[in-house]
Amino acid sequence: MAQYKWVLEDQLHAEWCGTFDTEEEAQAELRVRLSLPWNHPKNACPCASWKTCARHYQILKYEATREPWTLISSGRIYEVSAKAQTEETPHNKA
Repeated sequence: MAQYKWVLEDQLHAEWCGTFDTEEEAQAELRVRLSLPWNHPKNACPCASWKTCARHYQILKYEATREPWTLISSGRIYEVSAKAQTEETPHNKA
């Protein structure tokens, strides 16, 4: 029986920002991050140039019954930066 996990990832920095048991939980965390200012601690980039950088959030779905997890699908990319918050077209689909 398949067991799935959803990951909120900042694709630009290859940083997992949370692992969730349901897609709804992952979507809720994404909504929180999108509602916060770009310079809030949850959105501040991990790089030295964080003031001019951005986060590119994406929800990834994994089949997680064994290691390594298998990527099943990836959603839209949402950018949070000093410039704006925008929704982009997905860069890739698994």
